[in-house]
Amino acid sequence: MPHRLQRISLAFLIFVLTPVLVYAFNLNQALTLIYSGEIELEITEGPIGPEGARKIAEALTHPANNLQALYLYSEIGDEGLNAIALALKHPNNKLKKLHIEDGKIGDLGAKAIAEALTHSNNKLRVLFISAKIRDDGVKAIASALQDGNYKIEELSVHCLMKSKGVIALAEVLRQPNNKIKILSISGYISCSGLEAVSFALKQFHNRIQILKIHSLIDNLEIGDQEVEIIADALKDNHCKVEQLEIYWLFGDKGAKALAEALMHPKNRVKRLNISFSYITNEGAKEISRALEHHNNKIEDLSLHSAGIRDEGAKAIAFALMASNNKVQAFYFLAKFVTDAAVKEFAHALRHVNNKMKDITFICPEMTDESVGDIALALEDGNNKLQSLCLWSNHIGAEGSQALAKTLINVNNKLQELNFAGNQVRGSLEKSLQRDLEIAKLSRQIIAVLSAREINKVGKQAAIRHLPVELIRMSVSMLL
Repeated sequence: MPHRLQRISLAFLIFVLTPVLVYAFNLNQALTLIYSGEIELEITEGPIGPEGARKIAEALTHPANNLQALYLYSEIGDEGLNAIALALKHPNNKLKKLHIEDGKIGDLGAKAIAEALTHSNNKLRVLFISAKIRDDGVKAIASALQDGNYKIEELSVHCLMKSKGVIALAEVLRQPNNKIKILSISGYISCSGLEAVSFALKQFHNRIQILKIHSLIDNLEIGDQEVEIIADALKDNHCKVEQLEIYWLFGDKGAKALAEALMHPKNRVKRLNISFSYITNEGAKEISRALEHHNNKIEDLSLHSAGIRDEGAKAIAFALMASNNKVQAFYFLAKFVTDAAVKEFAHALRHVNNKMKDITFICPEMTDESVGDIALALEDGNNKLQSLCLWSNHIGAEGSQALAKTLINVNNKLQELNFAGNQVRGSLEKSLQRDLEIAKLSRQIIAVLSAREINKVGKQAAIRHLPVELIRMSVSMLL
C-alpha cells in the first residue's frame, strides 16, 4: 500500500514532513525554545536587532542547547551575525544548518561567518545566506572553504556578487578537499563568472550534484550565452549535476543548447527547473525533442516562460507520451497557454507511456473546459497522478465540481489537490469542500482551496514543487 498522508490541513504538512521544525514569533519565545532543547527553529517575526542576535548566540553556547538548524528571517545586521559567528566557534555549539535572510548584512558579516567556518568547533554543513554581500564578502567565504576544517556540503549565497565573487566560489569546487554537493548562487553573474563555474564542473574533484543559479543580469543575448556555457559542462564526463535550476532571462538559442546537452550520453540531469525565461514555441519544441530522446533522463521538469503559447505547450504534451519520456513531475507556469493545450496534457495523462505523478498548472487562460478533460483523465486506468495543483487559473463552478466528483473514482490516485486562487467562492466553496470531505473517506488527500490556507505554511513553502521565489510572489498576488 502506498503511503497516505493522514492530515487535511496544509499548515500541518510541514510537521508531518519535518517533525522537529518549530516556529518562534518573538525573541523571548525563540530563547525559551532553544533552552528547552529544540532541534530546529525558525524565527520569522520582526527585527530582533544585534542585541537579540547576541542573546540567541548566548543560548547556542549553553550546555542545554541542542539546536541543529536555525532559520532567521529577522534583521540582525553585521553586528548580530558576528555574534552568531562567535557562537559557532564554541564547544557547546551544535548548529549544522544556518539559514539567514537579512538585507542589513554586508561584507563584514560575511567575513565573520567565513572566519567561523575555519574553526575546529564549527559544525555547519548547510549555509544559506541572502544579504547585501558583495565580492569581498563572497571571496572571504570562498577562502574559508579552502581550509581543511570546513564541513559545508550545501552552500547558498544570494547577494550582490559579480564575476570576482563567482570565480572565487568556482575555485573552491576544484580543490581536492572540496565537500560541496549543492551550490545555489545569485547575483550579477556574467559570462566570465559562469565560465569559471563551467570549468570547475569539468574537474575531477568537483562534487556538485545540485546547481541553482539566479543571474540578475536582464539581457536576453547574454542569457543565451550563459546557458550555452553551463550546457557545455553538462556534456563532460566529470560533471555530476543531476539537478539544474536556471533563474534568468534567456531565449530559444539557450533552450536549444540546453536541449542538446540533455541528449548527450554523458548528461546526468534528472531535474530541470527553467524560471523567468523567455522561451517561445521554438524553444519549447527543442526541450520536447530532448524529452523524446533515448539519452534523456529528465524526471522532474519545471518551465516558467511568458513566451510559450499553445503550439509550444502541445509539443511538450506530446513528448510526455513518447516511449523515452521519463517525466514524473511537471510544473508549468505560462501566461498565454489556453485550454487547447491543457487538453493535450490531459490526453497525456491517459496515455500508456504516461509516468506523471505530480502536475502543477499555473495558466491564467485555463478554464472549466480543460479541467473537465483533466477530471476525465483522473478516472482513466493509465492515470498515475498523485498531486495536482491548479493554482490561480480561471476555473469556476463547472470545473471544480467535475474535479470533486472524480475524486471518488476507483482509478483516481490523488493525494494532494491545490485549487487556490480560482473562482471558488461562497456557497460553491462550501459545496466543493463537502464533496472533498466525501472523497477523503476513501482517499486521504490534502485539499487547499484558498490563499489563506497557503499563507499558513509561511516561508517553508510546503508546496515543494514551486521555487520559493514563486511561492512568495504568487501568494502576495493572491492575498
